[in-house]
Amino acid sequence: MDRPLISVIIPTFNSGSVIKRCLDAIVGQNSKNFEVIILDAVSNDSTLEIVRGFGIEHDFIWCVSESDNGIYDAMNKGIKMAKGEWLL
Repeated sequence: MDRPLISVIIPTFNSGSVIKRCLDAIVGQNSKNFEVIILDAVSNDSTLEIVRGFGIEHDFIWCVSESDNGIYDAMNKGIKMAKGEWLL
C-alpha cells in the first residue's frame, strides 16, 4: 500500500529554544513519507542555524526565511509550496 506524502508546515520566528526538539521528534518517526517546510519570519536567534543543520542531514527538511504578515500568511505560503496530499 502506498502511503500519501505528508507535508508538515512549520511557521517560526525566534524559535531557537524549541525548534530542535520539534525537528528531533519529526525525524524520529518510523515513517519517512513526509516533507518538512519551515517558513521563518527572519529570526534573529539560533532558529535558522538549527534548521539548516537539520536540512543538511535530512533532505526532506527545508526552510524559507523571509518577511511575512503573520502566522497565517506563513501557513498560506507553506500550503502553496507543499507537495503532499496531506497538510499538517
